[in-house]
Amino acid sequence: MKNLHQAFRLAIREEGDFVNAYVVMHPTEWNDALLVGSIRRTMLDDGGRNSQQFVAWKNLLKRSLDNHMAAVGITDGMWKEAAPPKNEGKA
Repeated sequence: MKNLHQAFRLAIREEGDFVNAYVVMHPTEWNDALLVGSIRRTMLDDGGRNSQQFVAWKNLLKRSLDNHMAAVGITDGMWKEAAPPKNEGKA
């Protein structure tokens, strides 16, 4: 199987009572965004995106996606860590 290299970004949005995570392939567009995880805000402490619960949830999603992508031939660990666009965060 050919090993593919693709960079992705895990985009986080607060939508209603939930914090949702999407995989996006372009830094500023949501055209092909794929919802990959959701957690109730009340499950995270008040530390926001720096809280231990938030960081653990985000890392769990990344590891799970890395494993899945590697299984289908996409090189794992190819996450873009660029700052999110200003319009990202709240729906």
